[in-house]
Amino acid sequence: MIDEQRKARDALLTLRQNQSVGDYIQKFESIVVCIQDTTEGELLHKFIHGLKPEIKSRLLVSNPSDINEAMQFTQSLDDVLHPRNPYMRRPQYTQRFGQNRRDGVVPMDLDAIQEHHPQKNF
Repeated sequence: MIDEQRKARDALLTLRQNQSVGDYIQKFESIVVCIQDTTEGELLHKFIHGLKPEIKSRLLVSNPSDINEAMQFTQSLDDVLHPRNPYMRRPQYTQRFGQNRRDGVVPMDLDAIQEHHPQKNF
């Protein structure tokens, strides 16, 4: 198990974004799940370290407060810088780290849905 974590840490050190941010995030997360004792700051640092320079520099200016914010920002930035076919479905980043993980589920505010029916006086 320790050997597995060491290999995962080594893989994280050498991981680089070669394609889209979405691909990089998937690879990053597949490695991170093998590491048990890591801090939020360490994850954020390693995530930023492996990004392409054009993405990394813009992310650093935004000064993300955590790994989730960094992933959301870079995914949005990549979508703007490298638009893809709008008819192709691509995965959207959902918060995955920390206590606020929502698995992409957003609750619906039913009170916000109101139909406007003018009152008819008969």
